[in-house]
Amino acid sequence: EDCWALEFDQHDERLGISDIPLPKLSGSCQQINAAGAVAVALLARKYFEIADSAIRSGIDSMHLEARLQIVQEQPQVLLDVAHNLESIRELREFIEQRPVAGRTVGLMSVLADKPIEQMFDCIQGVIDEWLFFDIDDARGLTARQLFERIRHLLDKEVLIKYHRDVNEAFDHAISDSDVEDLVVVFGSFLAVGEIVRLYRNRRID
Repeated sequence: EDCWALEFDQHDERLGISDIPLPKLSGSCQQINAAGAVAVALLARKYFEIADSAIRSGIDSMHLEARLQIVQEQPQVLLDVAHNLESIRELREFIEQRPVAGRTVGLMSVLADKPIEQMFDCIQGVIDEWLFFDIDDARGLTARQLFERIRHLLDKEVLIKYHRDVNEAFDHAISDSDVEDLVVVFGSFLAVGEIVRLYRNRRID
């Protein structure tokens, strides 16, 4: 089993722990995030009793819903709450590292105060077809408004469809997909949360 260790100096004291299990979360940033959490736990020992076993168990049981989370196969469905440029870069890297034989269909809706143009330009190279949808929030954009924001950035001929909400877009994506396709839902917590609730409430075969 792959494990890792962390050691650092705090004033005149050497702090550290070994045999930490690798985090089970997807994304290259998660090892860094886990190291930060372990460091905080080690520093907190000044005030609390925290056993090595508790730290190892905590890292081993880490779970983050809808962050680079594959919830279905054939077609593969990937949920990610990526809603800023940094997380979009992580999403693009994740998709690039796991190519599928079929199409990659992107379901996207973004709040108006986000760097929409930069986010779209970063991810568009790994998306073959787009489904834009309205988002029910005062800060949200309609599918058409989203298209107007990014249309000048399109670097290839690509199919774009519009839907009234994420559930309609998702139903269309699943019914129109082959088993080798990838369906990616991302752009906002509001939109991805709807699909998370869908998977909680019913099985999609």
